[in-house]
Amino acid sequence: FDWIYLTGDLPAHNDWEQTKSGQVSIFNKIIGLFNEYLPNKPLFYSIGNHESDPVNSFPPSSITEYSMSWLYDNAAEMLKKWLNTPDAIDTLKSGGYYSIDFNGLRIISLQTNYHNKQNWWLLVNSTDPDGMLQWFIEKLLDAEKKGIKVHVIGHIAPGDDPWSQNYKKIVLRFENTISAQFFGHSHKDKFRVLMDFETSTDPRPYSVVYIGPSVTSMTELNPGFRIYTVDGNYNESSRQVLDHDTYILNITDANLTNKPKWIHEYSAKDAYNMTNLTPDSWLSLLKECLTNNNLFLKYYHYISKSFNMESQCSGHCQHSTICSCLSTFSNISACDAIAPNLVTPEQMMLYEAAHQDC
Repeated sequence: FDWIYLTGDLPAHNDWEQTKSGQVSIFNKIIGLFNEYLPNKPLFYSIGNHESDPVNSFPPSSITEYSMSWLYDNAAEMLKKWLNTPDAIDTLKSGGYYSIDFNGLRIISLQTNYHNKQNWWLLVNSTDPDGMLQWFIEKLLDAEKKGIKVHVIGHIAPGDDPWSQNYKKIVLRFENTISAQFFGHSHKDKFRVLMDFETSTDPRPYSVVYIGPSVTSMTELNPGFRIYTVDGNYNESSRQVLDHDTYILNITDANLTNKPKWIHEYSAKDAYNMTNLTPDSWLSLLKECLTNNNLFLKYYHYISKSFNMESQCSGHCQHSTICSCLSTFSNISACDAIAPNLVTPEQMMLYEAAHQDC
């Protein structure tokens, strides 16, 4: 592989035992291991909600009394080998986000705690903390003008909050520039198809959000990581994801044998019989999952990285799982677009209330 996306949450979840110095120590330890064992692999990182102390606390830079410089300055120092421009270092230090051009591609790392519902500093500014979305637009306009494709990385995938609605409008505007999006946070193996209901009378998919599997086994999951195959560095390259391969460690077997072993779990194209990984293809897969129960259960088991292959999901469970893979300004309308009357608004509200990401 050529480079690494590390989408945050390096500390454990023992939140109230943590300290700022402990968080910095953990960050430096893990980045140090990457530098030791993969010294020549460029690493691009986004900040998770568990990096702060207290957890989820990420004030904008205007709140100087509770400055995040203790975290951001250290991260900038540890990552400077690959963030080798003053602009990238400056924005990382001030707001926890950055843009870097690498291998003919622009990588934009967003500070997604600026839409984390558990970040109480959003009460100060929940629209665009630190002007990051405005900065994001400017970086995308510049990339569009120069013909540079963009990968977006972040920790918390866009949801249904106001910040995320604006984010999705930006992605829609720059759908020909943003080639791929990579997030984490949920610990599970998921994806979301962004649907356009604004500019088209016939709702259409315009982008895919990849929510990669976590190395942690929390909770009732196998550890996992993913290798993406991406269109390479040549003239007119799409820079889109062509396929992805997920690797897992069977935690039950490892505990029984004391011999941890990573195995190839699946390739997206092979497992789902997809010719490509375009937004249209992912939407077609979701439609097929409505009627092909074997195909749906395959996806459902991959969510937990094959932790419990005996688990079942049908009826409302199946419908809500499919709906959760669709993202727009109204998930109800997205569900109706692929299967009218699939889920009632009341059912969707109950589902979203019960399944908020941790």
